[in-house]
Amino acid sequence: MHQIDLPAEIARLRQLGSDFEDLHSEIRSLALPPGTDARQQLTAKIVDTNELVQQAMCRLAALDGSQYTAVPGSRPALEALASVVLAASLAACDLALALEANPLEGAPFPGPPGAPFPDTAADEAAVRTARHAEAVPAMAEHLANAAHQLDLAHTGCYYLASGITRDLKQHAEQNPRRHRRRRSRTASTPSSSGCPQTAAPFTKRAGTASPRRSTRTGPP
Repeated sequence: MHQIDLPAEIARLRQLGSDFEDLHSEIRSLALPPGTDARQQLTAKIVDTNELVQQAMCRLAALDGSQYTAVPGSRPALEALASVVLAASLAACDLALALEANPLEGAPFPGPPGAPFPDTAADEAAVRTARHAEAVPAMAEHLANAAHQLDLAHTGCYYLASGITRDLKQHAEQNPRRHRRRRSRTASTPSSSGCPQTAAPFTKRAGTASPRRSTRTGPP
């Protein structure tokens, strides 16, 4: 069992929830006409989402096997944190599906000999219009699904931070002497999770809109 700074982990969970909320707002506000610009924006969002997946896995690695596992209620909390990892991963998958549905320009295969080939500008424009008309609703559905999963992830982080705080308070009240001894041993013990002790805040990439950061602090 490794010793960690539990109040610091709670703060990291709240920050992670805020980062998920910001990314959720960005995905909801995306206006993506099909084409190269959509590919660029989706690529950046997939990278951003996967960075938050990594941070969520780091929080799970820190709490799993720590002194927190001795606290009643820690098992469902760890399971809920694993579900945050799942939700964020599904959001990245939905964004990748939107990327796959996005039509990019290029010449098609010529087909078998004698098959009609759109060799005029009017033919190419008609094909392009049809491809875009098919892609727009599919991309919108994938983006909506990604936003939904990010909303689940940010809500889960806030509830976990509040729940762990409540569990620790109740556990300390029920076991005051043991709690004081554990606090004295926790201060300088390094983490064995393999993740940084201080999670860097989610940073926007150049060229992306920066929504107003939410002042929401999560459920009480």
